[in-house]
Amino acid sequence: MMKIYTKTGDGGYSDILGKRVKKSDKIFALVGTVDKLNAVLSLGVNFCADDKVKSEILALQSEIVKLNGKISGYGEFDFDVSQFEERIDFYSEKTVGFSLYNMPQKRDSSFFNLARTICRDAERTAVEIGSENTGLIRYLNRMSDYLYAVGKYLDI
Repeated sequence: MMKIYTKTGDGGYSDILGKRVKKSDKIFALVGTVDKLNAVLSLGVNFCADDKVKSEILALQSEIVKLNGKISGYGEFDFDVSQFEERIDFYSEKTVGFSLYNMPQKRDSSFFNLARTICRDAERTAVEIGSENTGLIRYLNRMSDYLYAVGKYLDI
């Protein structure tokens, strides 16, 4: 049986990007924020009544796991935002005339709104650490737009 604990991080350092790094490093803040985003998306899925949205978010969650792997220095990731733009356009057509500044009205939309704000936190952290990967910043930016559009759609 593989143990969950390794004790290698007990001294305040952990392995990331192929080296030992102090846990206070901003890269861990980014990885943790993306992880938190995925946890909140799980809440949204569990309260969402719309099967199509659930399916989309479950697929997105799998992508977020891969994204965090890429941020951590493991594996590849395609920062293609076209799937977000396509779905944003779809949801925007369904919510024409809906105010951009309404607060979430339903439980499921509230979780996706919270996820959107966490995604924005991740984006700001990526910018703050000087991420030279503009694909990452663009991906997080578009994902937060997508989560906003999903929330508005669920409120109609």
